[in-house]
Amino acid sequence: MREFITADDICNQISMNRSLFKGTIVLTEGNTDKRLYGKFIDQDEARIIPALSKNNAKKALTIMQKRGDDRIMAILDRDLDDLFGKSVREPMFYTDLRDMEMIVITTDALDSVLDEYADDDKLSLYTDLHGPVLDNILEGAYHLGCLMYVSMKNGYNLNFKDFQMRDIVDRRTMAVDIRKMTETIAGATANCRVSPKMLLRQLEAAETEITDRLHMSRGHDTVRILQIGLNCIFGSYNAKSLTEGALSGSLRIAYSRESFQSTDLYRNTSRWAESKGLKVWKLNSRPYPRS
Repeated sequence: MREFITADDICNQISMNRSLFKGTIVLTEGNTDKRLYGKFIDQDEARIIPALSKNNAKKALTIMQKRGDDRIMAILDRDLDDLFGKSVREPMFYTDLRDMEMIVITTDALDSVLDEYADDDKLSLYTDLHGPVLDNILEGAYHLGCLMYVSMKNGYNLNFKDFQMRDIVDRRTMAVDIRKMTETIAGATANCRVSPKMLLRQLEAAETEITDRLHMSRGHDTVRILQIGLNCIFGSYNAKSLTEGALSGSLRIAYSRESFQSTDLYRNTSRWAESKGLKVWKLNSRPYPRS
């Protein structure tokens, strides 16, 4: 159903809220974003409305601004916009990294989840042999992120939805087999107009050009790779059947106020709200940074 929701539908929802609520409206791309930001929102002063797509969020905000409503902001995934020269202006705000899942998994939330679901001995053996869990997760997600960049740059429209992560990830190391990755994703793409061999060459060229693991990796992919690690390599008894959704939820729950408060997203949205005489977040007795 979400594919049938339009920006006009979101605007109607905002207008209905405005009949009773005069505070800050925060548009997010999806429901999981709402659940995450909902931990930190000032419930008395702000409301979160999922727009169900990046495009909907942008369009709905623009429409409402033209109607004279200046108490709305939008939080958007950064995605790969920087690489394609795209940017946004306030009151639209990018996540610090590619998406919020990426920010969450690079904080102490990952350690908390490993404390809950990893077997200490298995995890110690894994890190002794292969290095830190986060580094290996990022390495695998980086390859996928670069392949997405290649697809977008060349207009290939590769299908990154209909493939199994387990088909390309080593269940002993969490390493991604990039040759198998290009073959699998090309095979999952209807009428793919580029050969796996050419795709691999273009991927290798892109990875020579772009080496930033943090900004190329997508949160969804890091979670799926971590899930394989917990299911198959270093998880304890309670991780064997751990689903991607449950793992994502555990990471969100473990994400702390202190970690969120350290982001540019928090600082920028707080400054914007304060300049408008509005409030968005409620983290402590002094919610807005003065620096």
